[in-house]
Amino acid sequence: MPTARPRRALAALAATGLLTLAGWGGWGATAATAATGTTTDGLTFTTSADGATITGYTGEDVVLTLPAEVTTGGETVPVTGIGYRAFSGAGLTAVTLPETLVTITAAAFEANELTAIEIPAGVERIGNNAFDGNGITGLVLPDSVTSLGSMAFADNALVSLELSAGLTEIPTRAFEDNRLESVTIPPAVTSIGDYAFNSNALEELVLPEGITSIGINAFQFNELTSVSLPESITEIPEYAFSGNRLTTVTIPASITAIGAGAFKDSPLEFVVFLGQAPALGEADGTGALPAAVGTVYVMPGATGFDGPAWEPYSIEVLELTVAVTGPAAGPVATGDDVVVSGTWPIAGAEVALSLDGADLGTATVGEDGDYSITATITAEPGDHSVLATTVIGGVTMEAATGLTVAAPPVEEPDPTDEPDPTDEPEPTDEPEPTEEPAASDEPGSTEEPAGEDVVVGAGSDEATPPGEALAETGPPALLPWAVTAAVLGLAGLALRRRAHLAR
Repeated sequence: MPTARPRRALAALAATGLLTLAGWGGWGATAATAATGTTTDGLTFTTSADGATITGYTGEDVVLTLPAEVTTGGETVPVTGIGYRAFSGAGLTAVTLPETLVTITAAAFEANELTAIEIPAGVERIGNNAFDGNGITGLVLPDSVTSLGSMAFADNALVSLELSAGLTEIPTRAFEDNRLESVTIPPAVTSIGDYAFNSNALEELVLPEGITSIGINAFQFNELTSVSLPESITEIPEYAFSGNRLTTVTIPASITAIGAGAFKDSPLEFVVFLGQAPALGEADGTGALPAAVGTVYVMPGATGFDGPAWEPYSIEVLELTVAVTGPAAGPVATGDDVVVSGTWPIAGAEVALSLDGADLGTATVGEDGDYSITATITAEPGDHSVLATTVIGGVTMEAATGLTVAAPPVEEPDPTDEPDPTDEPEPTDEPEPTEEPAASDEPGSTEEPAGEDVVVGAGSDEATPPGEALAETGPPALLPWAVTAAVLGLAGLALRRRAHLAR
């Protein structure tokens, strides 16, 4: 059975079982003027206009189901509250709460042996130490819960926790000394109190935007390896994350101060600052950052990291690089495989690579700070840009390099394909000449007497002058007739000359 923390002396209950104290930081029962009573199973209660409040328990059962209503003086009243220390140290191992419940007052179930508890959907307020010092392993706070007291569930065995969406504050020591490995902080929460999650087993933590304050020692003594801090906080208080397993942490630009011992006893290897240098607290020789931090990375243009407080650390400017390595010989061409590589100091970070906005792939930074991928170039010939992008603490870092894709070379004809000028083409056989058909007498033709200078047209009874015959039929067709006419003409001329001489 878990042992409850020592408590300060409190005013004793009056003989009637009613408290005259108010609050104790968690809605202690106020003095009642209405009827009181006791149920048959040893529950004492008071009634008022708001309903009945169970104020104590005199029975011996350790497993209880609390009634939804009680009757006194002939009047039945719904049970809406559990009074201050009503079941404190009662040895309960299980309890069922009524659906009518609205308020669970301070220390109502502290120092019992409860391993589970179901909070009804109508509960709005849970007081200080209400379930402190039990063995509860899982808890769901319904969204109706809007107010939670300090140490309400401290000293339990919680391994799972679902917080109410209606909470705006997680108070001091609310879940201290449990076994939580993870927790989701609702977006409505603006404040986390001192020691709120001290001494748990949290491994990762994401604080939502909207949180404006974190208390001292809030996450001390956990197993944190990763913490995401929002821009809405301006200070990391003393010992807030001391005693964890953080090896790296990114400090938002909004942080202006880091308290003494904030990361004490954490094996930080390097810290990244996204803004200007914050003020570093120091108390009893305990600095804000462990002396073992080797490197502090800062943004380009950041100032203030050159003062005495920063002398123990190596200050380096964050720089992302990228380069493209093409084929071993010659320029990069479309279809070539290239190596895109570069450096970034954050091991495990992912670097997205693109060519003119087209995705080339994502590379993971190795322990040595290098990254690389092999990509196939699909871009057309021309000048292009390769972009490397990574995100750290919500800040996008970029680096670019140019890439020229060469046009494919013009192919020269192969000289071995040219014809040999010394090779003469083989002669081809000339076609045999064809004989002209022998001239035959055309039907209807008549022979003219020798000496007449006329041309007789084929198939015609009229003499045609030689020029007209050529025009009508063309030279090739008239060639035999023209020759004949010429011969006859010459023969006739010769005969006439001879006859003339004979006279």
